[in-house]
Amino acid sequence: MQNQTCSGNEDNFPFGAVLAPGLCAQIYRKTQDLVNELSRPRSLYISKAKEVFCLERAGYYEEWANLTGYVMVYDDEGKDGTAETATVIARKQRLDHGLAVTESHVYASSSEGVFRWPYTTGQRAEVDNSTMEVVVKDIPTALDQLHPTRTIIFDDTEEILYVARGSEQNLDENDFFARIRRYNLTELPEGGFPWEDGEIVATGV
Repeated sequence: MQNQTCSGNEDNFPFGAVLAPGLCAQIYRKTQDLVNELSRPRSLYISKAKEVFCLERAGYYEEWANLTGYVMVYDDEGKDGTAETATVIARKQRLDHGLAVTESHVYASSSEGVFRWPYTTGQRAEVDNSTMEVVVKDIPTALDQLHPTRTIIFDDTEEILYVARGSEQNLDENDFFARIRRYNLTELPEGGFPWEDGEIVATGV
């Protein structure tokens, strides 16, 4: 952001990052001793209530099977642009990319599916995994895939969920994998929607 009185310190940014002249930034959250916080951060999401969430991915390729992904929510208690605390809201093996928050749930994806946990604004306790629901299942995947991440986003009603599966390799022979499908969650069946039941809204992406 542009700021005439920048309190950020360019020397503290990781990986030698340097800001362009006239820009200001500061570190929002440093690695803390909370599960594997910020060892593999993949997605950030700011809810309508201005809460900041982060998905810590389980792993990459062969690591998935034995590692757990986490969804965390951060709190800037001092209102100074730095998050002092983080709370794990949900966890599941193989979570790796997609993240969305509605007024009633937190959603996250693995390469094989989309899942949700009950959540209300201000909640600062981990959700019991017995309340987790499968939203979309059986997304086609393979161990040798180059693109294991599934992006998720809602429409303005928070009733229609869009899921982008993405291509299998950098260059696929057809668009079987590279499709975006949508699902009406007001009609969510027990056990979740099979991937193929979603309406195709885009191909080749």
